[in-house]
This record gives sequence, C-alpha cells and structure tokens, in this order.
Amino acid sequence: MGYLALLRTRPAYRRLWAAELVSATGDWFSMVAVSIVAARSAPEAGGLALATVLAAHLLPQALLAPVAGWLADRFDRRALLVFGNLAEGVLTAGMTLAAAGGSLVTLQALLFLRSSMASLREPALGAAMPSLVGRGELATANALGAATWSLTFVVGMGLGGVATEIGAPAALAIDAVTFFVASALFRGLPSLAPPRTDAQPAGGRVLQTAIADLRVALVATKRRDLRAAVFGKTPPAVAGGAAWIALNLGAEALPFAGGAAATLGALQAIRGVGTGVGPLVSRGLVARGYAPALVAHACALAAFVGAIGIACVGGPSSAIGSVLLWGAGGGALWVITQTEIQQRSDEAMRGRLLALDALGFTLGMSGSALLTGLLVDSGIALGTVGALVVTASALSWFFVRAQGRAARTTGTGRSAVHVPAIPSRE
Repeated sequence: MGYLALLRTRPAYRRLWAAELVSATGDWFSMVAVSIVAARSAPEAGGLALATVLAAHLLPQALLAPVAGWLADRFDRRALLVFGNLAEGVLTAGMTLAAAGGSLVTLQALLFLRSSMASLREPALGAAMPSLVGRGELATANALGAATWSLTFVVGMGLGGVATEIGAPAALAIDAVTFFVASALFRGLPSLAPPRTDAQPAGGRVLQTAIADLRVALVATKRRDLRAAVFGKTPPAVAGGAAWIALNLGAEALPFAGGAAATLGALQAIRGVGTGVGPLVSRGLVARGYAPALVAHACALAAFVGAIGIACVGGPSSAIGSVLLWGAGGGALWVITQTEIQQRSDEAMRGRLLALDALGFTLGMSGSALLTGLLVDSGIALGTVGALVVTASALSWFFVRAQGRAARTTGTGRSAVHVPAIPSRE
C-alpha cells in the first residue's frame, strides 16, 4: 500500500500523522533558537554549551524512559498524547518569555522540563501505531513517518534559522503554538487504551514498578534478534552526538549562508532531506531483492561516514555532502529498527521495548555530545575526537547486528516476544 492510500483509508492514522506533522515542525524552531542562544552566551566554552542544549533535549527522555514505557503500556495512549502536547505548549510559552528576558538558566530549565514531557511521545506513538494500521502496513506507516520527520526537519530547521535571525523568542513562540494545535488534533483520535489484565496486582510506587518493567524489557532483549532491533539506534546515536557538536561549531565558525543561525538551519535542513531519501532508497533496495541485513549495514555505513565527514572535513561543500549522508543513513536505520521492534514484540510489551529503544538512543547521543564538547574545549582537535567516537560506534553497530543475524540464522528468534501480564491500574 502506498502512502496516499494509507492516509486515505486510515482516518485515525491520518489524524495522528497530521498532529505529528504540526508538532515536529515547531520542535526544530526551538532547537535552532536555543542552540544559538547557548553558543553566543559562552563563546569560550562553545562545545560544552552546545552539548548541554542537546543534553537538555535528550537526557530527560532517557531518565524518564522507564516511566514513559510504563505509562504507554497501562494508560490510554491518546490521553498521554493530548496531555503531553498541551503541557509542552505551556512550557514552551515560558521558554519564549525566558529568551526575551535573556535568562539562559531559566530557558534551559524549562527546556529540561519540556523534554521530560516529550518522553511520553515516542513510546505512546510507537505503541499506538499497530492499533491504527494493519500489521502489513507497519513498514509503510513507519516509512511515511520517517519521510514526514524529514519534511518537518527541512521546513522547521530552515524556517527556524530564519526566525532565529529575527529573534529567538519569535522562533519559540511559533513552537508553542504548534503544540497546542497538535494537542487539539490528538483529541480527535479514538481511545488507544492498551490491553489490561488483573492477573498480576500492581504494587509499589510508579517509579519502582516502571524500573521493574524496564528490567523485564531488558530480559526480553536476551533474545539476540530483538536486542539487535532495540539497540540498533544506539551506535548511530553515539556517532550523531559528535556530529551534532561539530555541525553547530562549524556553523558558528564558517557561516556561509548568512548568519550562524541561518547556516545551521540550512545544514540541518539538508540533513532532513537525507532522512527522507534514505528510507525510500533502503525500501527500494529490499524490494529489488537485496538482503535486508546487507541494506541495514549499508545504511549504517552511510551514517557513520557522514558523521566522520562533518567532524573531520572542513568547507561548505563537504559539510553539505556529509550531513546528507548522515541524514540518509540515520533515517533509513530508524525505519528499519522501529519496524523490527513492532513486528517482533507483542502489544502488551511494545511500549516498554520502545522506551528501552529511546533510552539507548538518548543516552548514546547526549553522552557522546557531552564527551565531545568537553574534549574539544580541553584543546583536543575536533577531528580527532570525532574520528575516535564514530569509529567506536561503528564497531559497536556491526557487533550488535551480527548477533541478531546469527540468532535468525540459527532459528532462535521468534516473531514476537511474550512477557508477564501487565498489572492493573487499580
């Protein structure tokens, strides 16, 4: 089934897609705005300042991944999406006021809180997807999601750069409005409550139960083919953390598209084009008979080569080519691993596995960015740091995926993983 046919025949999915289209576009406005404000507030420690921006975006999602997965597997996912976007809109409005008042500390604190609320989004969206489309449509829906992410990235980063040149508060105000619009769209979805059972009583506090759930998810990943899917995004995320720092520092040092904000927005928009093209190319290769494992490795190689190029090679033309490769490889891998998780897990476990997937991604990228920022600010050449980080992450990727392939070859993998019953909310 094609993208248009999926949108036409699945109205609930179409509404979810439209809400994410609006919300995600606004996200990139604030990413450019906060990055530029942070870099200019501490030019003598630009690497670490930029790393804290990425950490404020990602670390709360990592820290709250156990709770997010717990919530996504126990509460109506529609309610989580409605409330989460509404709260993010209110917090972004506060960020607008903080930027207008010149308070970086308040801006970062509100961003941290907003990212905490955003941790609900990915597990809820991913767990709800199989309820809105058929099993055979999951790959198409995920590919459309990646293409949409690419579109919002291109538009949001490009326009966000322009808006930030006008003023960071303007970019943040636009982002706040998109959250309120998305919340209204999510309200029109049908109930997306997960299966419930009273076979196992709910005991203890939410955090304790959530951590216990995360342990169950970790136990499930002892199955190597599932582990390869759940942690498939982590090594590219580690490479991406170093590339993100290099991209921001390069835009500040060599603003070839006007100001630094416009240059950063343009380069990120080009990366967004890659994230849309990558999934289309990878799906086309599989359709032509190429082995999915070989295609996944090729996509990973593109992402790693792009990340090294950003960190090690200077000049506008190399930067453009590198971000395009980085985006194409990363976008394709997102679709591949997301579809694998959805197809290999049952509905009762899906939210927790997707939360574990998000935990690996966010810890990998934010931790890598912080390490890269610290090393660069200490005087080590960016190219040296980038080459080491990306090489280590590439080796990790091939090790994890090789294990998953071995499991499928020997027949130890199954189509879904079954887990203990989920406790009741009462």
